[in-house]
Amino acid sequence: ESREDYDAAKGKFVAAQMAVAGRVARFQASWAARREARAKTRAQRLAWLKTITPKMVDIPAGNFSMGDANGDKDAQPVHKVELAAFRLSENEITKMRFQQFVKYSGYVTEAEKNTDGLGCAVYNSDGSWGWREGFNWKKASFDQSDRDPVVCVSWNDAQAYVDWLSKEWKERSFKLVSESEWEYAARATGTSKYPMGDSLGNNKTVCDGCGSAWDVKRTAPAGSFALNKFKLHAMPGNVWEWTRDCWHDNYKGAPKTNAAWDSGDECGRRVLRGGSWFNKQQYLQSAYRGSNKINYRGNNLGFRITENDPQPVPEPDPQYLP
Repeated sequence: ESREDYDAAKGKFVAAQMAVAGRVARFQASWAARREARAKTRAQRLAWLKTITPKMVDIPAGNFSMGDANGDKDAQPVHKVELAAFRLSENEITKMRFQQFVKYSGYVTEAEKNTDGLGCAVYNSDGSWGWREGFNWKKASFDQSDRDPVVCVSWNDAQAYVDWLSKEWKERSFKLVSESEWEYAARATGTSKYPMGDSLGNNKTVCDGCGSAWDVKRTAPAGSFALNKFKLHAMPGNVWEWTRDCWHDNYKGAPKTNAAWDSGDECGRRVLRGGSWFNKQQYLQSAYRGSNKINYRGNNLGFRITENDPQPVPEPDPQYLP
């Protein structure tokens, strides 16, 4: 083999190596670019998700006696409940949060569809309650800010909200609060009649006789009153809150954990907790239970959400954010 042949073969080999190295470099650059693009997209999505998610408060594991031995029969028998740690929204879901849900999902509430011709149940100036067409979460019959709790939403509407939020997050699962979680969070280690003690005190929440500027007039904006021991706002009063639980006439056979009692003959009705801006003080007792049909909507009724088995919340990488 001549020197010329050797040099030619060597040149071809080197060229081939360089070509391979070039392809590897281009692949690596392309892969790095795709990886960075994915990281940037994820960071931006996480940042967006944080803007649509209500502030969630960590509630510690614990136990309490649920019910009221001296109260209504539906709050008996008193039974011990053991709860795992969970998260609960600091406030009732606000009008702003619900507006985001409607904007990004295209959802239309039952009051807006108005297929039953009822609209929303509202408090009239003559002191009566009645169904009124044209009223819904956008128009509650009184002025509301974006920070007020959303009202005129049915249980079905509230369920649609948590389904949407869970689907958007994927890594996190949100639900309507269970009845046991609600009472545990309202009591916040206390055993008294009301979360505040044996009386509601003055100007501590909104109800008929609570001493606030909003009593029997309208809802109060989120954060208008002091936090409870678990750092939650407005557990009693302001608006009734939908729970996941089906209605039962008493606590015989009730779950003794975080679980909702979501079986039985009356799942067309769901439990309501907390009382509202319109109700007398006794309806705001920690153990008091109300209920209504899943398609009912009123301008003194909203909801709060929970997150079970809470994991660390993923944070967006700041290097990929504008």
